[in-house]
Amino acid sequence: MDQAVRSAFPTPRLTQGGAGSVQAADFQPFSTTRRLGKLLADRLDDLAIHQLDPAADLARGTDYVPLDRIAAEYAESFTAAAAAGPVTVIGFCSAAPLALRIADRLAAENDVAVLLARSQGRLAGVAGQGRSASIVVHCAAAGRR
Repeated sequence: MDQAVRSAFPTPRLTQGGAGSVQAADFQPFSTTRRLGKLLADRLDDLAIHQLDPAADLARGTDYVPLDRIAAEYAESFTAAAAAGPVTVIGFCSAAPLALRIADRLAAENDVAVLLARSQGRLAGVAGQGRSASIVVHCAAAGRR
């Protein structure tokens, strides 16, 4: 794939930690609420926090892009920039299906933990202070657990 396609799906690094990497898939909320990636970066400075925003990235283009291709591009971008160590992919709300596909691609060569979260109200903190439901899935490099 050419460089122009890869750069269409960046995973900007919000912190410089090196004890592992976290990729937060979320969207800019239609409110003054801070994004999940920024909330994580404020609290987990020992990890390399990466944030992706598929809605904004797709809005810059005009072509249809299948979800599996988006996941492949984000996984490639993340792999190139990730710190050594454990990998966690977090999918917030409607970004959960994308997060699962990204984690599946990353699990080919890494142990990957996946956290899927949804907010049932305003996101006041990383875990929504009791207002969110979450599911944790662990993907191992040799398969799934």
